[in-house]
Amino acid sequence: MARRARGLRDPRVTLVPNSEFTRGRVEAVVGRAAHPAAYPPVDVAGLAGLAGAARGRRAVTVGRFAPGKRHDASVRIARAAGVPLDIAGGVLNGDHEALADSVGEGASRSGADVTLHRNAPRGRLAGLLASSKVYLHAGPEDFGISVVEGIAAGCVPIVPDDSAHPETVPFAELRYGTEEEAARKVRAAAGGEYDSYLPRLREHARRFDEPEFHRRMLALVEGRGA
Repeated sequence: MARRARGLRDPRVTLVPNSEFTRGRVEAVVGRAAHPAAYPPVDVAGLAGLAGAARGRRAVTVGRFAPGKRHDASVRIARAAGVPLDIAGGVLNGDHEALADSVGEGASRSGADVTLHRNAPRGRLAGLLASSKVYLHAGPEDFGISVVEGIAAGCVPIVPDDSAHPETVPFAELRYGTEEEAARKVRAAAGGEYDSYLPRLREHARRFDEPEFHRRMLALVEGRGA
């Protein structure tokens, strides 16, 4: 990143981060102010129809099978919580395939109730979100599109208290610092203890909807700020 930063120090270059977390990192490296975050577009409105679906006492997480997604941690958390877990992730190369195999084998050895969904189509992902009470995430994110999709679809998010997660999940009660804390919160969320947050979460997610992204980018191009 430091090598690329030389060109980014040019004041003629507008720096548009995808989150305030990213903004802070960019500014620390390039030594000048970046534009306020223009959050990536999420189909919040399109997923809103899933919010009223009947849900089982289970969790789901979505993310490609790569080390940074920490699916192994999600397995440990779900097992400790006693909650079934669906892991949906992209497998784009041999490394991803090997990691997916490792996650599946580790889950089997531990006795965790985990189902892997490799390269699941969009319709299948929607079905998993609609049938799950909890959206669990274990890795850091520069933004976290899948977290917002889970919220829009009506899941209660349980996410790490780091990176950009406080921007997408603004309630500290739904964030965690350790796997033990995560397991407690997943168990509570699966039992409905955090349902009171759902209306506020869905309202918060509206700031990430596609029309809001278009508005921000148009304002940026026209020089009106965001």
